[in-house]
Amino acid sequence: MFDFNSWEFLALGVAAILIFGPERLPGIIRKAGEYYAQLQSVAASFRRELEAEASEITEPLREAAAEISQVGQQIAATGKDVAEQAVAPANPTDATEGDDPAGPDEGDRDSHQDPGATTQSHPESTADQVGGTTEPEVTS
Repeated sequence: MFDFNSWEFLALGVAAILIFGPERLPGIIRKAGEYYAQLQSVAASFRRELEAEASEITEPLREAAAEISQVGQQIAATGKDVAEQAVAPANPTDATEGDDPAGPDEGDRDSHQDPGATTQSHPESTADQVGGTTEPEVTS
């Protein structure tokens, strides 16, 4: 707390003896010690009360943080499940090659599509459908 070296402490002691006198100095030091002990007691009591109040505030926050962590773990698990499902093949026959009864060379691959589905052969048509414009490629 205070940064006293030995010479400063000796000078303080000599000044105290000169100011208060050798008869009153022991009583003054004793009284200063009592005040210091009371000050430490009050500080410790204040610290305990402050920590009790802080724990009343921080305990709900800790519980909320634990709940948030648990929800985050659930979200991560759900995201992992969704990612696994997205990576899984959409058509089970695509996963096992050679199981096609028509054979690999027979039939057109596009013939297995939904008859109502439209295929787009030009990338420009997609941009036109959503209202966008595409610029034609310029070749030199």
